[in-house]
Amino acid sequence: RLRLRLRLRLRLTPQLTPLPATSRRCHPQAAYVAMHKRFRLGGDSLEYATGKVRQLCKVFIGCRGAITRMHTDNHRAHAWLSQLHGHKLYVAAPPGEGRRIHPRRPGGGGRLPRLDPLDASQRAAPQHAGVELWATVLSPGETIVLPEGWWHYAASLSPTVTLMCNFWDQSNVRAVEDIFTEQAARALDEQRREAAAKAASG
Repeated sequence: RLRLRLRLRLRLTPQLTPLPATSRRCHPQAAYVAMHKRFRLGGDSLEYATGKVRQLCKVFIGCRGAITRMHTDNHRAHAWLSQLHGHKLYVAAPPGEGRRIHPRRPGGGGRLPRLDPLDASQRAAPQHAGVELWATVLSPGETIVLPEGWWHYAASLSPTVTLMCNFWDQSNVRAVEDIFTEQAARALDEQRREAAAKAASG
């Protein structure tokens, strides 16, 4: 049985700065089209981009006790998570708490293990002491929005099904370029390997 012993500030709606409304100018689909044209990756239609954006959505299915450790989403993405089935605990921390959640080792040499927010002994440890944590439990039909850079941890309190989707708006849309920089680099590397293989066999 999963026992949760939390001494956190529990609010169903943390006082987060509202995200700016997403406009057509910086809609992820439009950004995908622009980046594909810039890097000449093909598939520069809105229909193609719509399919790519849908790939940013995932369904998580977990048994009771399944956890996702503290992390932030890649490419400075915002995220929303909708609970479809079961109940799931979320623990979140503002971006500025990264030095307490995943602190560097004294004197350098990498980082210490990430904070497990359900472990009271870890929360009391000097490297994590004073960390600001927020907690809520999502029921079916409820959604949590996590802005760019927010750390979050999840634990299934029962068998769960959760729908998650990353997105961008005016505040972080430039990070979409990072995705396509990586995609372009992989495409160029693959082309070089193919050219080298042809040259070697020719």
